[in-house]
Amino acid sequence: MDHFGLTAVLEAHCRELQHQNGIECIFESGIDEQDRSVEAKTALFRIAQELLVNVSTHSGADQVRVRLSEKEENIILSITDNGGGFEISEKRNTLGLVGLRERAHSLKGTLTIDSKPGPGIRVLAMIPKIKHL
Repeated sequence: MDHFGLTAVLEAHCRELQHQNGIECIFESGIDEQDRSVEAKTALFRIAQELLVNVSTHSGADQVRVRLSEKEENIILSITDNGGGFEISEKRNTLGLVGLRERAHSLKGTLTIDSKPGPGIRVLAMIPKIKHL
C-alpha cells in the first residue's frame, strides 16, 4: 500500500474478489490520499479486507459496493452488499465485528453497521484523515 495507495489496493482487491468469487464488486473513490496518515489508510484497508471476506463467505450476495469518500476531517469507507443480512442484536459481539470496531476506535474513528435479515448490510467506517494518536 505504501507504493500504490489505498485506492489502488482496494480497487485491486475488489477485482480479485470478483474474479475469485463471481461477486460483482463496484468500487468508487473520491479521496485525495496525499498527506493522509498511513495508520488511517492501513486501518481502512484492513476493515475493507475483513468485510469483503465476510461478504464472500457468509452473505450470499452477488453484488457489493465499496466506496471511499471524504467528509470534513474524515475518510469514509462504505461497504454495501445485497446479501441476506443479519440481525445486529444477534451478531453485535462476534469477534470479527468487535475487532473491526476496535480497529476504527483505536484511531479515534467509528464503525457502524446497518443490517437486518433480508436486505443486505451497510457498513460505514469513518477514520480521521490525520494521525491523532
